[in-house]
Amino acid sequence: MSDMRASVWLLVLSAGLVLAQPAAGAMWLRITVDHPVAGTPAPITVTTLVMYGQALCVDDPQASIVPNGTWYSGSGSEPSEPSFRLIAYPTGRPNAVMAIRLTHRAVDSAYWDGSVSFPSSGSWTIRMAQPNWGDAESETERCGGARVDVQVATARAQGFEWPWLAGAAAFIALVVSLLAFGQRRRFASRIM
Repeated sequence: MSDMRASVWLLVLSAGLVLAQPAAGAMWLRITVDHPVAGTPAPITVTTLVMYGQALCVDDPQASIVPNGTWYSGSGSEPSEPSFRLIAYPTGRPNAVMAIRLTHRAVDSAYWDGSVSFPSSGSWTIRMAQPNWGDAESETERCGGARVDVQVATARAQGFEWPWLAGAAAFIALVVSLLAFGQRRRFASRIM
C-alpha cells in the first residue's frame, strides 16, 4: 500500500469517525456540484461512503465504495451524526472562504444537500473543513474525497443574443422574399 493511501486511512480514522457496521472502516466522501454558473445557486450533494477492501482513492475506478449513513464518533456506543463544515473559495485563495450550509436528508441517510452561489466564474475549490482531513490543499484530502475543484461557468448575458438575432434576420428575409414574390406574381398576372 502506498504511503499516501496509508496516511489517508490513518487521517480519516483519526478524525474519530468509524462505521456502525461489523466491517468497520473509515469515512470517505463524494462531493458533487451540478452545473455551477456564476451568480446562480448550484446544488451540492455530499455523500458519506465506506470503502471495502484495498485502500484506494475515492475516485479510483477499482475502489469498492458504498454509501453509508450510520456513523459512530470517537468511542461512542450510540450512532452520532457527523458534524460537517463545507467551504468554497477561488482555487489558490483559501482566505476568501464562503461557508456552504448542508442539510441531512434523513437520519442514517448517506446524503447531505446544500447550495452555493459562486460570485465569479473560474476554478473554485470546495473542501470539507470539518472534520479535519489533514493539511488543507493536500492530496490526502483529495484522495479521501474531502476536496474537489470545479469550473464555474460565466453567466450568460440576458436579452438579445447572436443566435436569436440570426434567426430573426433569416425569418425577416423569408417574409420579404415571399412578399416580393407575391407582388411580382400579381404584377405579372396584370400584364398578361
